[in-house]
Amino acid sequence: MDSLGLSSFDILVLIILGLSALYGVARGFTSEALSLGAWVGAGFATIYGLPHFRPLVREHVDPDSFADILAVVVLGLVSLILFKLLGRAIGGFVRQSSVGAIDRGLGALFGLARGVFIVSVAYLLITWIIPKNDLPGWIEEARTRPLVEYSASVLSSVTPAEIAEEFDEVREKTLDPDLVEKFKTKLPDVSFAKDADNGKGYTSKERQGLEGLIDDSDDSK
Repeated sequence: MDSLGLSSFDILVLIILGLSALYGVARGFTSEALSLGAWVGAGFATIYGLPHFRPLVREHVDPDSFADILAVVVLGLVSLILFKLLGRAIGGFVRQSSVGAIDRGLGALFGLARGVFIVSVAYLLITWIIPKNDLPGWIEEARTRPLVEYSASVLSSVTPAEIAEEFDEVREKTLDPDLVEKFKTKLPDVSFAKDADNGKGYTSKERQGLEGLIDDSDDSK
């Protein structure tokens, strides 16, 4: 890692992308897409099924507010489980078919895209707390930061302005400079390109001491 000059931020990014891609290969594109579709389907099922299911729950549960929450949870979980089971069955069939290799290759691409999304969201959260010009060196100087910053900017650009404004208001109300500084100091600076004085090998003082011992032993001969 030293020869590559990668920081811990780079390593974390590569690990997330690699694990997500491997998971995509293992499951295949069909299973991954259907898994995502299961959440979307469960959401629509909950939205459109709630008006019909809520009155039934209210007949047996009080108060109405708790009944509504219970109806959403039950309807969401049941529909999610059903969609997941359906997706798993279809995905297993595709993986065992003649297009299984193609499905796994597309699954890797899907996994990479998901990894980029995860990294981008994490970067947005960090920069939401810490200004970009005040980031720790192991993030600011990371080789992957330009790519992560670009993907994060794309994700931010498609975020509705109302949501972005609400996040800014929450930050102004809840985050003070002292809290930001504490959060910044909690981020570990564990660069993989450290020199000897930062924890690998002997320090300068230790090397000087060893050289002195060697010189003394040579003089005594």
